[in-house]
Amino acid sequence: MWLWLWAEQYQHGGDVSNKKSKFLYRIDEHFQPKIVVVLTRCFMMCECGVPQEACSPLTMHGNRCFSRCSLELMNAFTFLNNNWLSFSSMSDHWVETMKDEDVGWILDVHLCSAQLEMLVWIVTEQGHVSSFREPWHPVIHVAGRREHLRNLVDWLWQPELRLRYGLQDYTFEMKRTELGSHDTEHLLAITLESCATMRSLAEHIDARGEHVRFTLYSVDVRPEQQYLTSKRLTIGSSVRLHNNELALFEGTLVRRTWRCCRIEVGFQQRGGSVSNRQPSEIRVVPCDTSGNALGNEIIFDLNHSGHVTKFEQWFNKFDPDLVLSIRGTTEGFPHLLSYLERNNLTLSLGRNTTPLRQVGQTRILSSYGQVLRSDPQFPLEGRIHIDLSSSFMFREGGLDGLYELASVSATRISDAARKSPGSVISAIQYRVAMEDGVLVPWKKTRPEDTKSAWDLLQSDRGGLYLDSRPGVYANVIELDFASLFPSIIATRNISPETLNCSCCDPAPNNTPLPLHPDEARKRFQVMEQQWKSASLAFPQQCATAFQVPELMTHTCGRRHGFLGRVVAPLIERRRRLKQQIVVKGDAADRQQNALKWLLVTCFGYTGYRNARFGRIEAHEAICAWARELLLQTIEHAQERGWEVLHAIVDSIWIRDRENRPLEEQHASAMELAHHVHSVTGIPLEYEATYRCIAFLPSRVHSGGSLTKYWAYGESGMKVRGLELRQHSTCPWVAQLQERALHLLAESDDLLDGIPSYRVQLRVQRLLLDEIHRLENFEVPPRDLLIAQRISRKPTQTSSQTVAMLAYQRSISLGFRIELASKVRFIVCSKDQNNPLQRVLLAQECEHLQHPFRRIDLAHYRRLAVRAIWAVLAPFGWSEDNLLQSSLTRLEQWM
Repeated sequence: MWLWLWAEQYQHGGDVSNKKSKFLYRIDEHFQPKIVVVLTRCFMMCECGVPQEACSPLTMHGNRCFSRCSLELMNAFTFLNNNWLSFSSMSDHWVETMKDEDVGWILDVHLCSAQLEMLVWIVTEQGHVSSFREPWHPVIHVAGRREHLRNLVDWLWQPELRLRYGLQDYTFEMKRTELGSHDTEHLLAITLESCATMRSLAEHIDARGEHVRFTLYSVDVRPEQQYLTSKRLTIGSSVRLHNNELALFEGTLVRRTWRCCRIEVGFQQRGGSVSNRQPSEIRVVPCDTSGNALGNEIIFDLNHSGHVTKFEQWFNKFDPDLVLSIRGTTEGFPHLLSYLERNNLTLSLGRNTTPLRQVGQTRILSSYGQVLRSDPQFPLEGRIHIDLSSSFMFREGGLDGLYELASVSATRISDAARKSPGSVISAIQYRVAMEDGVLVPWKKTRPEDTKSAWDLLQSDRGGLYLDSRPGVYANVIELDFASLFPSIIATRNISPETLNCSCCDPAPNNTPLPLHPDEARKRFQVMEQQWKSASLAFPQQCATAFQVPELMTHTCGRRHGFLGRVVAPLIERRRRLKQQIVVKGDAADRQQNALKWLLVTCFGYTGYRNARFGRIEAHEAICAWARELLLQTIEHAQERGWEVLHAIVDSIWIRDRENRPLEEQHASAMELAHHVHSVTGIPLEYEATYRCIAFLPSRVHSGGSLTKYWAYGESGMKVRGLELRQHSTCPWVAQLQERALHLLAESDDLLDGIPSYRVQLRVQRLLLDEIHRLENFEVPPRDLLIAQRISRKPTQTSSQTVAMLAYQRSISLGFRIELASKVRFIVCSKDQNNPLQRVLLAQECEHLQHPFRRIDLAHYRRLAVRAIWAVLAPFGWSEDNLLQSSLTRLEQWM
């Protein structure tokens, strides 16, 4: 049961003002008012959505409701004025607001608690944080036949539905709905009071149209992004408040440094159960933006009364802009919130004194066969909260990287921290579409084009891989294309609306578009002038259109593609940031690394089934161009005296065939890279020269493994596909493999530049010594912990893997493990009577007596042998050879 209160309230207690605002409050467990008086009609909203009149007016004391139907309306006004301070204490209206002509930069923006106003947090020139409020009412656009739209309006504007969804107004508008077309469509625009009912309204309209009559737009674009994009602002923009309107400030603004702190909730465990864990303390320390401590840690003991208040006072006095938590959203804040509720306490960590609350629930998602978890949010209004343990983008780019992502996507920093790189790319696409005046569709409706079996066989082929030749090679150079797939999108004008356009008949074209977005835009402006007088009734011969290699597909030479305008600025921005890097890990490096992940994922989103602006034909065209460009690069390399050992999509490994000195080899490789760049329009970059590189054989066939290799050279060690890079590998095996690789890399005992057989024997001896330590129970149990992600419940699978047994043991012992979480365990010897004794959880290892003798020695011996096989297999070793200590070869005596 939901209680919706609709009221007209005075802005200032005790003052008779003509300025009124409408609020729609949802009373639930997170909203605990002291006194609320409703001045107009009150409705009880049942689960069925039909409002029923309850009373008028209504007074609420605590959690009890009393009908006051006999009160006069003026008495209610008087009561409200007399108790305004009590009412305002639970709202967020008593925050210092920005004054007219103030200047500052945007720290954050979000909807207020009633979801009727946009609340912008601004750091002023003086360094303090102010807020600015602006009314915000979302709009849904509906496309369909005119008579269907009129019938829809008649249906929705029935009193019960209008109240149910909080409908405010509607208009009929002409809007663009398709990329690449300036034609507009007749649409119904529905304005809502708040965002709370937007999705349910969209689902109702879709069902009312039987999922075919209506197409909906502007449904699930974040309101903060719509607000910022409509004003051409982003997080970090310098702004001035003029006539109660925020506008971009062009002048110079001195910005103070960030105030940051790190928070962790400590626990005491009762009865061995995670679900019974009680928060025992709150640990907080001032830190820098990376989370490194800048002062002494302060501990607030929750077992002492008043320490919650003391923590709140310290926190608000320190007044951080950025709050970094350790497992805050997954563990700390949920348990802390339960503790506060049990003890009738509140904790306000936001700048508007709103009590700590949870927004949303844990959701389990599936993406490309991988199970992922989305945790709830714990907003700290006016501050940025990032969970260090669950933010991939913060680990990759830090605050500087998140700031960069928020700027290019017009989203909040906290949202960028929680999003995947692909979601940020989608947000950038939404921003560019809205700036173009194109509405964002709610659901993707474009199906794949019909193809013959032969066309499908030709087009659906992916990138190009060469079969590697297993072995060890000396003095090998690696060359990589810089952002190959995004660069293909930009230089070949690949986009959903440019594929197989009706205006162009492609002529032979070997001149790619410029990667720089400004230069590409100028070229299309010239083309637009040339085509103005042309008749487009039939396709025209176009020398700037591109024929996709091997496919019956071309891209337009007249229109600048949408996807190219999305990725080209990212490529150029990353190029400039890489030039600014002074030392690895500095601000510019973190920013370019964050952009790198966007460029890595943007290709996949062209073919993603739910991508709003995706099209599978664009995905296929990109792959076709990638195959062609890699083949051209291989041909150019072979013409210049190079042997191509291996190639993977956007990388090639080459070895000299002409016995040139190393200096000449390097110069020739750089000349090759420059030539390929000039021909293809995409930079081919020198990656490294490896003194030694090893391509692994496949475990399942006689050929080489495509993506597994190790190498070392001027840039240190590079490992791909080995156990060392796998998150599930236990520390003992990972350290064993790393030590083996360093033995090879640091040895001077070489034969034709390759580690000799004597060095290989040292690696074998290392393996045998470590197995001996294992069999004598000298390896600490914590180094044998294996980590695996739980993707399904035991009832959903028939196989009893060790991970499933670990999950079942966790449940039996009261340790709550969520799906998509990792479980850490030791594999023990089998017990026929109790299968759950097969594993021992990490939580149980904390109190183990050393030595622990239940370890499954055969299991860990097998893992160790596989890890060393990955190191020595390119030399010709087999797993059986590794365990033969007396093996002797002629090379040993050379």
